[in-house]
Amino acid sequence: MDSRLQPLSLPRSYVPLRENSDHIHLLTNYSLLTGQLLTRLMSSCIQSSFLTLSYSPDTALSARRGALFRSGGKELRSGKIRIAGQELSVKKIVIGSTSPVKSAATLIAFKQVFPQEEFQIEGVSAPSGVANQPFSDQDTFRGAANRSDGALKLCPTADYWVGIEGGLSEQSDGKVQVFAWAVVRDRQSSNSSRTGMFYLPPKLAELVKSGLELGEADDKFFGLQNSKSQMGNVGLMTDGVIDRTHYYAQAVVLALVPFKHPEWYAVRKTF
Repeated sequence: MDSRLQPLSLPRSYVPLRENSDHIHLLTNYSLLTGQLLTRLMSSCIQSSFLTLSYSPDTALSARRGALFRSGGKELRSGKIRIAGQELSVKKIVIGSTSPVKSAATLIAFKQVFPQEEFQIEGVSAPSGVANQPFSDQDTFRGAANRSDGALKLCPTADYWVGIEGGLSEQSDGKVQVFAWAVVRDRQSSNSSRTGMFYLPPKLAELVKSGLELGEADDKFFGLQNSKSQMGNVGLMTDGVIDRTHYYAQAVVLALVPFKHPEWYAVRKTF
């Protein structure tokens, strides 16, 4: 067993198919694949500045560095997947972050919106151009847009480029809002959406106002370590009802609406 998988506690339905130092396969029922488990799997597999991963419902999940995947009788190489001798197209998503949480959220969203499509996702280190902890709605949106733009510049041959940025905003009454922006673009257009918003408890709000990033403030407030790479603040606040992966995924789903139904957004000229 690859030592990097030891922290994972996999359900019985997850059957290891093959393992080596950088290639891990798991036969999985997608309905049991939670965002947190997918995030933890991606975290276990990641070795360098990028990770590619693909899966499809009710087949197999595979993850490794590089561009070769074998899962459930499928082979994916350089954007193509072969099933029973038939070669199908695989669309590539590049996200401007190496965060496994953001990659997992993006992949979940795309598969929910386009269930018949096959996707490959790659996370790249794209600068946000804003502070490590954005503290306004405008800066948070700009961070997501910059990450999407950066992903496009680094990998111009992909099909979609995504930026996700979590942020805070202090209100006139001193309360601090938490939210995130997602920006998605393809070769013709771009769209964005924001997650739901919630407020930090007063003591936690004071910690971020003092200059701590939200993840650091969470660790101090809740007595944890590296909580942002697990369920995140939203998971801690909701007792796990919504984890950080699915919180981000909802914004990506909403940003994908015009890509799912472009006819609803077509500009019609009137004379």
